[in-house]
Amino acid sequence: MIIFGGIGDNSERLNDLWVFDCSSYDWTKPATRGAIPPPTRGHSAALINDGMFVCCSDLASPTTMALFRLDLKSYEWRRISVANSPPAREFATMISTDSGALILSGGRALSTGTTEKTHGDAWILHMYFNVFEFLPQELWMHVFSLCDPRTLFLLSAVCHHFSQMVSSDSLWERFILKELLNFRYELLPLKTFFRTSLAFHMYYAGTKFDEWMWLP
Repeated sequence: MIIFGGIGDNSERLNDLWVFDCSSYDWTKPATRGAIPPPTRGHSAALINDGMFVCCSDLASPTTMALFRLDLKSYEWRRISVANSPPAREFATMISTDSGALILSGGRALSTGTTEKTHGDAWILHMYFNVFEFLPQELWMHVFSLCDPRTLFLLSAVCHHFSQMVSSDSLWERFILKELLNFRYELLPLKTFFRTSLAFHMYYAGTKFDEWMWLP
C-alpha cells in the first residue's frame, strides 16, 4: 500500500511518500527523486503497470491539473506533459483501464469563495497521445448499457456522477426479473446502494429474494 501527500498534524500540505508492507506490517519511507509533485491534498491516484500516476492542481496554473508518474521500481518522479487539461479539482475519482488509459471523474472545484462547486464531468487520458478528452454523458450511457447488473451496482459507488447515470431506468428495464434475483446479496457492497431502482428494492429486501418487502 502506498500513501502520498495529504494533510499533516499542523494542517500543512505534504508531498512525502510512505509504503506499507502488507506481509511484515512495516512502514517505510523510500527516498524519491525527480520532478516530485508539490505538497497537495485531495489529489487522485491510479496504477498502470509499475507506475503510480498522481493528478493534482498545478501550482503554476491553479485552474488546471498536473499529472505525475512515480516509477515504483526506482522511485523516480516524472511530470507528464498533457494537452487539454481538465479544470482544477480535488477529491476526484481516477481509475486506470486495461488498455492503459486514465479516467478522471467528478471532484470538488478548488475554493474560490463561499460557494462550493462540484464537478459532474468525466475525462479520459490516452497515455499514447497524452491528451485529455471530455467524455459526454451519452457515451457513458452507451458503455453502461453493455454492463450486467452487478457491474452497474459497482459503478454506482465510483462517484456521484456515475451514481446519477446508473440510476437511470433505461439501464435497468432491459433486465428480466430472473437476472436480478440471481445475485447473492453478499456479493454487492453496502456502499453500492443507490436511490430508487427496482433492483435496489429487491436487493435490500433481505437475504431471501422470495420474501418481498416494499421500501418507501
